Amino acid sequence: MHDQSIQEMLNKTIGKNSPAYSEGDSVALHALALAILLQAKHIYVVGIEMPLVYKDYRYYRDLKIFGETFSQLVKRVLKRYHPKYKNKTPAQSHNQKQFFQDFQKIVEVATTLDIKVYSLSPSSPINFMNGVEFLDEDSHLRFKLQE
Repeated sequence: MHDQSIQEMLNKTIGKNSPAYSEGDSVALHALALAILLQAKHIYVVGIEMPLVYKDYRYYRDLKIFGETFSQLVKRVLKRYHPKYKNKTPAQSHNQKQFFQDFQKIVEVATTLDIKVYSLSPSSPINFMNGVEFLDEDSHLRFKLQE
């Protein structure tokens, strides 16, 4: 018996043979795919904030990280605050592009299956994707009242 990847299982639901998205380096991709496979009719997504430049990153600790050298600390703090670095793209941006492509592909599968995908994060870049609707507090309340 051949175990199938979540990508292959997702494609079978829409009658395709190739994987629906790449291997994926974010649990958010697999969680969205799993919600579709579990036949959720409404999927609410929260917590996908992927800053595009260093200055927009939120650091929960600007203190020294265990094992970090002084020069690593200085570089990390400079990337956060120095004007030279503020508008530079972070190192993982090459993964961000793939993430957004994969997320969009999975949302397209959801749309095909008449599954609605909602974002609850006002600063999330997925708010601008086709097939994703942003729900602020007021629209979320109206949506609940209509059900």
